Amino acid sequence: MCSNAWEIMFLQLRKSSKTDSFGLSALVPVHLWMARFAVIVTLLSFIFNTHCCGQVTVCLHSMVGADSLVLDTATYRNGLSQPYTVTMLRYYVSHLQIDYADGDHFSDAGYYLVDAREHGSEQIVLKGARRTGIRQISFLVGVDSLHNCSGAQSGALDPINGMFWTWNTGYIFFKMEGRSPSSSSRGGVFEFHIGGYKTPYNCLRTVHLNLENNSPGKDAATINIIADIGKMMAKPAPLDFSKTSSVTDFHGAMPMADRYYQMFYIDRDSR
Repeated sequence: MCSNAWEIMFLQLRKSSKTDSFGLSALVPVHLWMARFAVIVTLLSFIFNTHCCGQVTVCLHSMVGADSLVLDTATYRNGLSQPYTVTMLRYYVSHLQIDYADGDHFSDAGYYLVDAREHGSEQIVLKGARRTGIRQISFLVGVDSLHNCSGAQSGALDPINGMFWTWNTGYIFFKMEGRSPSSSSRGGVFEFHIGGYKTPYNCLRTVHLNLENNSPGKDAATINIIADIGKMMAKPAPLDFSKTSSVTDFHGAMPMADRYYQMFYIDRDSR
């Protein structure tokens, strides 16, 4: 694609030259050369940024099976036919990496708080990432040990977001709350606040997703990833709200981390 830009520039330069009756190039006013040069530079910059470097947008779609997640009002059922409604879904995504078919890699150092109530947070723009030849994308669900030990921070890691434990230094990696008449908790609520990075209660999970049949020349400006709460509820066994309705510390956190780790997959229909 970039080589075509040089051909376009060459043609533009040829058009910029005029020949006299002897076949010699006549002089073109400087301001015309400068104007044409500016157009060519702009064209090359657009082509380079769009196709050679550009950016890749990662879109995370909150779903429950085949249905979009609707907070507060929609009722879903787990594998035990227990009805439930989700009122909150938040989780951290960090250490995003794209692996290419030619062995190249792109890494992003950002920390992103995905909030199902804020649809804008479900789009992560990776500036400078190459669009073509993407083989795999991976990311960490949670906040690494270094930033857990750095105390309260700003941006996505600001305590104002409600994802920082005040009683214990560190972040909540995944937070889901809701209601179910099957819940054993008072008021029929359920709450899962999962975090912790120290052994043996390390809840950090890295997700690896392959983009099948994505040839080196195929453009992938947008990578659509499904976050399926239904999968989280189903594996490795149906989540029983009458037995597990509240996980807010290290007790039971590891199994819950293993559940939400499995809920991500590539939306192949939209690629």
